[in-house]
Amino acid sequence: MQTRTKIKVAILAWLVAEVAALAIAVQFLGWLPTLALGFATSTLGLMILRKAGRDSLATLKRAMDGRTAGAQTAPAGGLVHIVSGIFLLLPGLVSDVVGLLLLTPFVSRRLTGVFGVAGRPAQRDGVLDLDPDEWRSAQDRDGRPPCEPHAGMLPGDPKAAQRRSLDDE
Repeated sequence: MQTRTKIKVAILAWLVAEVAALAIAVQFLGWLPTLALGFATSTLGLMILRKAGRDSLATLKRAMDGRTAGAQTAPAGGLVHIVSGIFLLLPGLVSDVVGLLLLTPFVSRRLTGVFGVAGRPAQRDGVLDLDPDEWRSAQDRDGRPPCEPHAGMLPGDPKAAQRRSLDDE
């Protein structure tokens, strides 16, 4: 089956599920409560999209001002909240359920862990892999780079480490 056909079948199945959910909701709740529920979830979706947009713009502004590194401070769940808001904004009860599920911390953390932060794959070993333009070198108080061992910290003869340190100066 081609990709286009799969997409068409998925959209058709989604629409059938939405109509069935609407019919069930109207049967159990009635027209007015079902309509009110639809408006309430659409309003919630709009509020979520506005908040996610503001958060993303604030993060972008901080990164552009140079106060923070953009990739490290990007809200990890920002994309999940935006998608959740879109699902809630769409008419239909099935899309509302999907949007509400995306708002739950369990699903949100799970999706954020799968997709990682700022489009990077999630790393489970605790290592943060930075691109060359995402870090800068810092100097220790005595002028040496912080990654250089102090005299006597290297294995072997302590005087060799001190001689190596003096040779670098």
